[in-house]
Amino acid sequence: MVIFAIAAGLVTLRMLPDDRERARREADSAAVLLERAADEAERTGRVIAWHPDGASARFEVPDPDGKWIPLADDPDFGQRALSGELAWSALHFVQPPDTGGGATDAGSDATASGTRLVFLPGQTVPVFDIRVGTAGAQVLLRGDALGHVSVEAVP
Repeated sequence: MVIFAIAAGLVTLRMLPDDRERARREADSAAVLLERAADEAERTGRVIAWHPDGASARFEVPDPDGKWIPLADDPDFGQRALSGELAWSALHFVQPPDTGGGATDAGSDATASGTRLVFLPGQTVPVFDIRVGTAGAQVLLRGDALGHVSVEAVP
């Protein structure tokens, strides 16, 4: 009976995802949403930003006064909390967004502060990378200028 209980406990532990697997799932989900946000910005002509903030992230749009507010008209773009001890690292821009000489507050926010990934209609998508995970288990999201977001293991 004791052996059966120990074996059942080990099977249960192996079924629980580890930090790297949870980070991979969160990154995969974020990659799909980021690609969709870039497409949505282009299709609708509105500025959309993604704001990772420690253990959560949200999509935002500028209000008429230029203040960032949550994107509320699509439930997929709502606030998303990470599971467990996972956190977003700092957003790193490999290539700043191309604002085409007509930089708006939304576009310059991405370049200046590095806190938001901003998708501008009719503009090149910023090339970026950001990590998600714990200190010992991370994955990398990498976005290219065509709006494709890949997920890569971090050794």
